[in-house]
Amino acid sequence: MQAPARHSPNPIEFVRAIWGLAGTCTPLPGDVDENWRLDTATGSFALKIASKESSLARLAAEARVQATLHEEGWPVPGPCAVPAGRGHGRYVAPAEHRPTGGWARLSTWVPGTPWSETPEPGERFGRVLGRFLARLDRELDAFEEPELEATHAWDLLSADAALESLEAIHDAARRARVERWLAAFVEHELPSLRARRLHLVHNDANDHNVLVEDGAIGGLLDFGDMLSTVRVAEPAIAAAYLAQRSREPVGDARALLAAYEEEYPLHPEERVTFVACLRARLMQTVITAAARAAQRDDAYASVHAAPAWDVLDRWETSGWERLAEELRAR
Repeated sequence: MQAPARHSPNPIEFVRAIWGLAGTCTPLPGDVDENWRLDTATGSFALKIASKESSLARLAAEARVQATLHEEGWPVPGPCAVPAGRGHGRYVAPAEHRPTGGWARLSTWVPGTPWSETPEPGERFGRVLGRFLARLDRELDAFEEPELEATHAWDLLSADAALESLEAIHDAARRARVERWLAAFVEHELPSLRARRLHLVHNDANDHNVLVEDGAIGGLLDFGDMLSTVRVAEPAIAAAYLAQRSREPVGDARALLAAYEEEYPLHPEERVTFVACLRARLMQTVITAAARAAQRDDAYASVHAAPAWDVLDRWETSGWERLAEELRAR
């Protein structure tokens, strides 16, 4: 997928001024932020320049979590410290002259093959991913970051906000089906989920953020959607992306959840919402893509829309019922 044109001009002079590094910068795909790969004589790095609307306190909290995980050996980007007097806090530097704003962070480069570039995943990969995310979520329980408690558009607990953008879906039959399903989620699942204890989760284990090495999880990128929410969101969101690339999505989603719960069981009241949460994430994806397409040409936002629609269409009735039935029988 091509990186958005908004990545010009090249930020190498900015990187040299703040971190004292010289090399070449290559643009990477991104949602609302600028993302670059920096290659130097001593190694590679990832540069993220957040939009000016981003919260400085939130960006600093994300960096603190990533730094701790990286130091403990987790395969995640490790933020690079900003020299004294050049930044805001330890890891964030101002980048007001950039097209997007804003605030910049430089992190270590995590090598690996994006999950999106690997063969069809299957049940084995579902189990590997489920175990990895469960162990990560146990680790994230140790963090107390008030700045990460605020909801945002990709929080499943805020899925009702997507109802406001339904008109962006032009296909009347699809729009009606999504409206019916989403309204049911808001009425039947959201009240009980909002009463559950919240946990810090990554919240975006998609096929571009998960790196694969020799059949194992080699890395996890992009903590920009991390927040405190219901823990079932973590396996449900991962299963939503797994279903988009799978020949046997029901079995693979079941395997992912089973492996997750072997490591870190869900409360029964959350487990019974797994299928509804998986579907809610797919609906957030297609509604958001449609809404953004109506405003601008946004290839990045639409990258998951077609496969998400494919799952929603193929699973119109039987798929959801079969998955829910098999999970109830566990």
